Amino acid sequence: NHYIACTWCALAVFDIENFTWLEAHGLQDEAFGYQYMCALHWALTQFSPATNNIGPANIIERIFAILVVLFALVAFSSFISSVTNTVNQARNILNNTMIEEANIRQFMFEKGVSSELFSRTQHYFKKTYAKRNQSCLHEKDIKFFAEVPESLLIRLHEEVYMPVLTSSLIYGKLDVAE
Repeated sequence: NHYIACTWCALAVFDIENFTWLEAHGLQDEAFGYQYMCALHWALTQFSPATNNIGPANIIERIFAILVVLFALVAFSSFISSVTNTVNQARNILNNTMIEEANIRQFMFEKGVSSELFSRTQHYFKKTYAKRNQSCLHEKDIKFFAEVPESLLIRLHEEVYMPVLTSSLIYGKLDVAE
């Protein structure tokens, strides 16, 4: 908003030919700091539902104001989209857990499992299911690696797996150069 405020202020300060927002609101003789604060206030109101009595007074200012509003609309929409996607991802993760838990409950009910065993199973599920879903990422889970040249995959495997192999008791005595 600082850059938008500076541009809004500069449009009025450096325009000697047109009637500007500074003149329209009687701010042309005010200190530059006050003019900047009015410009910053205007810029902030373009990105929020707040009101402001300052507005464009000529065609250049009007075009700039329209561009700022369009930019604010795109930025706000992008932000809302990002938040929505994050919420949906969290909902899907939670939904998968809830479906799995419901399936366990239905299975146990249909098979007539005792309430004691059902309770123990449900407790175990809640305790361990989240950990199971946070397992390590494996190479096969990354589709891009299917497109990587073999020479790069060999180097990748060396860097990923060689420390494990050299630290084990069986292979610890082998020289990496062999």
